[in-house]
Amino acid sequence: MKKFLLISFLALAVSGMLYAESSDNSSGESGLSLGAFVEYQPAMGPLADYVNASFGGGAVVEYILPFLSNDGFALGISGHISGNVNPVSSELLSFMWNIKGAAGIFAKIHLGQTAFYLVPEVSYGAVINFPTTNPKYENELAAMYVDQMIQVAAGIRFNPSFLGGKLEFEAAPVYTLCTEQTEMVHYLGARVGFLIKL
Repeated sequence: MKKFLLISFLALAVSGMLYAESSDNSSGESGLSLGAFVEYQPAMGPLADYVNASFGGGAVVEYILPFLSNDGFALGISGHISGNVNPVSSELLSFMWNIKGAAGIFAKIHLGQTAFYLVPEVSYGAVINFPTTNPKYENELAAMYVDQMIQVAAGIRFNPSFLGGKLEFEAAPVYTLCTEQTEMVHYLGARVGFLIKL
């Protein structure tokens, strides 16, 4: 998992540096943005025997790296934190919720002369899970456990000029891979939200 994240980080960084070097215009955007989002990700594979999905919302902070930015391309770092509930699909559990936190790297690619951007992102973090078991299975699961997490997203952002270019709206398909003690668990869904440039 760490090798995958490192390779993804290096690929985005190298492509950003090459793109920035090849451009004559270095006056692209830079700076800090804050935002919020909601997400819904159905569970896949063996995990679906226990929970149906992950649903929740959270906050995001992004920083565009000015030395890797121009009018058509920017590279940045991000941080996400969210709280999610997991509707259960097994008699083992009566309820489950979690807290996710991750840091990542993203590219922001302007799609021609439009108000739209393509924003691929890779992030790595942790999920703190809080399962509540049914009484007859109370010794089956710990009251809290932590998983590692990788998330991959491919967002489309809309930055309307009539709002002064300070507010962006995003919709993104999101894939989440978590490593539990005995197996990998997967989610595939979507995230929608907004960011405000500070």
